[in-house]
Amino acid sequence: MARFTLHCWKCGEVIETDAVFRSDTCLKCGEDVKVCMSCRHYDASVSNQCRETSAEYVHVKTRANYCTYYEPRTDRVEVSDEVQDAKSKLEALFGKKS
Repeated sequence: MARFTLHCWKCGEVIETDAVFRSDTCLKCGEDVKVCMSCRHYDASVSNQCRETSAEYVHVKTRANYCTYYEPRTDRVEVSDEVQDAKSKLEALFGKKS
């Protein structure tokens, strides 16, 4: 089996492995590794946030799941804090509330 490198979707830690299993967690932050956010099919801009049209819908994209279409991304996953992004956009639009 080929060894490959991926990055934790949450903290960016480099993970070297031969395979990714549902029970795998990041050694640095403890988050699940086999999640939608670290899959090469994940795309926030498409239906169900997945480019694999046959995959079943996964509600929580940051929790381990049983998707059989999972293929780990080998590039670094840039994750933004959605709440902070929304607050920043509102502050830019309406000004910062005291």
